[in-house]
Amino acid sequence: MYKITILENAEDDLAWFRKNDRQSYLKCFDLVRAIANNPF
Repeated sequence: MYKITILENAEDDLAWFRKNDRQSYLKCFDLVRAIANNPF
């Protein structure tokens, strides 16, 4: 598994999604996890 560094702006965006659009937040989280497992 690879390490992914999330920029501060992206953290702010994720925090907004977590508060306002939970379904999109979960999709973003799943996408990051998939990229970490298989970046190719």
